[in-house]
Amino acid sequence: MSITLDRVQEFSEIADKKELVGMIIELETLLYWRRKLEGTHYFHLCQEDKADDKEKNMATRVHAIKRNLKTFQNETRHEINEVVGEVRGLREVVMEMNETLKSLVEEK
Repeated sequence: MSITLDRVQEFSEIADKKELVGMIIELETLLYWRRKLEGTHYFHLCQEDKADDKEKNMATRVHAIKRNLKTFQNETRHEINEVVGEVRGLREVVMEMNETLKSLVEEK
């Protein structure tokens, strides 16, 4: 049941953000005629509504942080595996170079 509640909260948050983007686009459309004026810039500030229930908000944030941590762990694990593979390849090259040097020294 908790998982379903978290999903509903996430979808609700996404819907809120989409609505906010829609309002920003509408504002930009209304101010289109001022875009060609030099030196005129618009800054849109989007803030989270602080009136929400703090417990719901905290649970959503914790869930998002956990999700981001898992993503980071997976990406890091992949990068570490790539580095380990490269180190192994370098070891093989160094070993081949050592063998070549030994054979050159023995020939002299």
